[in-house]
Parts: sequence; C-alpha cells; structure tokens
Amino acid sequence: MTSEFDTIISTSELASHSARFALTKGSFWLHFAASLITAAGNFTLAVLIAHFAKKRPDIGVNRIVVATALFLVISGIGRLITSFIPWNSLDATSGVVDLLIAAVTVATAFIIFKQLPYLLSRPSRANLAEIIIQLEHEIIECRLTEQAQRSAHADLELRVMERTAELYNRNRELYAEIIDHNRVTAALRETELVLSSAQRLALSNAGFNKTKISSDLLALLAESHPFPTSAIYLQDRRDGCFKCVAMHGMPCEGLSGFQIAPALLAEVAENGKTVTMACHDGKDCRTCAPDALSAYVEVLIVPVMFQEHCLSILILAGTQHFAPSDVSFVESLRVQLGVAQHNLQLFADCKRLADQLHIRNIEIAEKNLQLEKSSRIKSEFVANMSHELRTPLNAVLGFTGTLLMQLPGPLTPDQAKQLRTVQSSARHLLSLINDLLDVEKIESGKLDILLEDVVLQTAIREVFDTLEPLATRKRLEFRLAMPQTPIVIHTDRRALCQIVINLLNNAIKFTEAGEISIRLSRRRAGLAGTVEVVVSDSGIGIPPERQSYLFRAFTQLDASSTRRFDGTGLGLYLSQRLARLVGGDLRCKSVFGKGSVFTLALPVQAS
Repeated sequence: MTSEFDTIISTSELASHSARFALTKGSFWLHFAASLITAAGNFTLAVLIAHFAKKRPDIGVNRIVVATALFLVISGIGRLITSFIPWNSLDATSGVVDLLIAAVTVATAFIIFKQLPYLLSRPSRANLAEIIIQLEHEIIECRLTEQAQRSAHADLELRVMERTAELYNRNRELYAEIIDHNRVTAALRETELVLSSAQRLALSNAGFNKTKISSDLLALLAESHPFPTSAIYLQDRRDGCFKCVAMHGMPCEGLSGFQIAPALLAEVAENGKTVTMACHDGKDCRTCAPDALSAYVEVLIVPVMFQEHCLSILILAGTQHFAPSDVSFVESLRVQLGVAQHNLQLFADCKRLADQLHIRNIEIAEKNLQLEKSSRIKSEFVANMSHELRTPLNAVLGFTGTLLMQLPGPLTPDQAKQLRTVQSSARHLLSLINDLLDVEKIESGKLDILLEDVVLQTAIREVFDTLEPLATRKRLEFRLAMPQTPIVIHTDRRALCQIVINLLNNAIKFTEAGEISIRLSRRRAGLAGTVEVVVSDSGIGIPPERQSYLFRAFTQLDASSTRRFDGTGLGLYLSQRLARLVGGDLRCKSVFGKGSVFTLALPVQAS
C-alpha cells in the first residue's frame, strides 16, 4: 500500500499539487475523512433547517432559513469537491467552488443583515414570559368578569321576577280600588240625582249654624237614603263627652237621641272605624223610647274624623240590613262631614277671637284716651306749678340777694349765714324744678333743639368761669386745656352748656380734695369727625356694681337716709338724653376711691 501511494504521489499529474501534499500518509487520510464528515454535516443541517421552515412558516424568517440552507448545501458541495481535488488536477474547479462559496456567504450575510432589525424586535424569553403572565391575568379577569355578569344577570332576572310579582299584586289592588271607587261614584251619582236643587239650596243657606246644618243633613239622609232615624253627637272640649246636637226620626222630644253606652262611643272615637250593630241587642244601643228599636234591624255608628281626631259621631238606624253601597256612601260622607265640621269649628274660633280682639281694642282705645288725658293734665300741672313755684323762688332769691348786699342795712354774721342758707336752698329748689321741667319736655318730645354754629372754646370757657368760684371755695385745682385753633360745631348751645355744667357740678360735689380738669380734643373720623369734652376728677369714684345705674332717672350713688351728698339723681340722666338729642353720646369710666372720667362726644355737624 505504501509503494502504491508513493507511486501515485510521484507521478507527473500530481506534480502541480506537490505543495499541497507535503503531508504524511495518515494526515492525508485524516484530511480526507474530515472533509467528507463536514460535507455530510452541512447537508444534514440544510435538510433539518428546510424541514423546520416547512413545518413553521409562521415565524417570519423564511428568507434567513433559505439563505442559511443554501449556504450549508454549497459549503457541503465545496467540501466534497475539495476532498477529491488531490486525485485530479482541478485547480480551476477548486477556484470556481471557492468563488461560489464566497458569493453564497456574502448573499447570506446580506440577507441576515437586512433581517437583523426584525430579529432584534422580536421579544426575548423574559418578555415572552411577562406577556404570557399578563395574558394569563387577562384571561382570569375575563373569566371573573364573565362570572360576575352571569351573577348579575341571575340577580336581574330575580329582581325582574319579584318586580313583576309586585306589579301583578298592585294591579290587582288597583283593580279592586277602581271597582270600589266606581261603586261609590255610582252611589254618589244616585244621591245627586235624588237631591233636588231646593234641598241643596236649603242646606247651603244654613250658613254657619252648626245645629241647623246637622239637622238639615240628617233630614236629607232620611229622604234620600234608607236612614229614617239618625243623630249626630259632638264631643265637648271641656270634659271629652259626646252630646247629641241634632237628631231625626226620634219619637220623643228633646235631644236625648240614641242612648248609646259612653264606653262604646269612646271606643269608636278612639279606633276611628265604623261599627255595625244589630238592633235586637238593646244592651249597648237603645232610643229614648224603649220600644222604638223594634222596627229597626241595624245601626251604623260612624266616627267623623279629621286628621286622626274624632270630631263627632254619626249614628244611623235602618229598617233593613245596610247594603255595601250604603256603607261605602256613609264612609265617603264622613270624610266630607269631617272637613265641614272642622271648618265650622275654625270659623267659630275665629269669630270668638275676633270678638275678643274687638273688645280688647276698645279697651286699649279707652286706655289710650285716659293716658292722653292724664299726660295733658300732667303737662298742664307741671307748667302751672313751675310758674307758681318759680315766681316766689325768684322773689326769694331777689330779696335774699338784696339783703346779703346789705342795701337795707347792715347784717349780723348769724343773719348773713342764715340768709345764705335760704339762698342756697332756693337755688337748689329752682334747679330741681328746672330739671323736672326738662325731663317732662324730653319724655313728651316737646323740648325744642336750636342748632347753630358754636365756637366750642368760647362756650366751655363761659361754663368754666361760672363754676370756678365753687371749685376755689373747696380749694380744688380747676384746670382747663383747649387747643388754640377754634373748633366750630353745629349744635344746640343751651344743651351743650347744660351738659357741661351738670358734669362739672357733679365733679365739684363729689371731690373733697385734689383736682378737676376739663379737656377739649378733636378726633378725625369720616368727613367731619367728632369732638370730645372730657371732664375728669379725683373724687370718690363710682363702685362697679353701681355704674350700670348711673344714667337712670332719680338714681343716686348713695340712696340711704344718711347720705352725705344731696341731689335729685336727674343730672346725668338729663345730660345723656340731651347728648343723644344733638347726635352725641356720654360715657363714663370710674375707679372707686380714685375718681371718674366723663367723656362727651359730639359730632361736628349735628344731624
């Protein structure tokens, strides 16, 4: 075998392949076997890929599969050819095969390159797992939704069946009500046909007489329906008992009517339902004539209701058993009768209240006339008395002043002291009279307010100069603080001076030592603003529990019989009323034992 292989190698036909076969004998056969196995593997892979592409045409990579299979087939063919080249001089063939393999390789690479974006866009295993899980969840949700829909459908079917049953029952009830309504309507039509226009006119002409209306109604029932004997019982509001107010067909005189057991009437009134009784049982029902019930068969006891309250009871007796239509008619009649009786009761109540109101108005008018007369008499009395009192007081003050001036002659010290006491008492009495007159004028609205332009500094200075001697006599510091710029306000000068005089008099009276000051200031507020007159003192002050009574008439801080300070208790009351009359206000702040501060606030332009 070695000599033959060497002989073949040494021939001239293989001379051109000597470089290729610089191999050992074993290496040559190994190369040949490897080429055959590679070719067989290429053919096998091509067949498997083609089979896979045929079975799974849905994956969308047919071009890549075909190109790969063709590449493997050509590669296998090339391997077979190169395996037999050492036995023949086929260099050209080998070059063609290599060129073909190269072309197929390039084509396959190009196809794969073109299909690479599509392959990269395909989901990975992880993505596929998430998609599968999501699909499973959606499937579960779809199943749950389907179950819920089935349950809802079943519930809806059950509700439809229940509603259908309710509608069926309601239709039956409505049908029965319609039948009853038609029966009652027919009975009412028969009643309307029977009642003549003259009878209805007689019933309507009864007016608001409850007894006459009841009697006419019972008469109409006896003429138009099988109710020959009847009576109406009204409930007394005072004791709650039922008393007969009208009857028809009774053999005896008077309003004794049916002698029904009170317990039975009370039971019917409480239940509010019509009761039917047989007349052969005279235990609970009989008339004023014991033998009268023998002609009757049945008795209806009908409670007349309004808003669940029994107003009266209608009792009807018949000579035969009552038909259902008669009972239905009575049931409808009692509703209308209840409304009518309620309206009659309202009319009676309104009439009674109107009469009481009329009487009360007359009494009030008489009282007003008496008050006007008393007020006129009081005003005349005050005016007359003020004149009668002022005249002698002015004379006393005049003569006292003349004597104190010692014009008739000299006075002893005791005489001068007594004359000063008389003068002081007269002045106090004159001040009291003036205060009473002012109170009467303010309360009756007869006090005239004269508005004019007033220079505030000038008016305050006049009052200050008038009262300064009183403060000096008590050795009090009397101070006045006012701005230099004149403050002009539109107000009543007399009311302003009276208020300031009252405030300063109180300050001087209740201050034993210390100072009294009056201060004038202006506050800007809005277009005009306000001015404040502040009077402060270091006197005894006002207790907190008495400050709420400060501006009341005839009220004093010390109301005991041993009080130290005299006065009428009208000064502050008049001052506040005057301040409000000119559009201002009067306020007070006080500390007991330290003094008080009164603030008079006045508008620059009084309204």
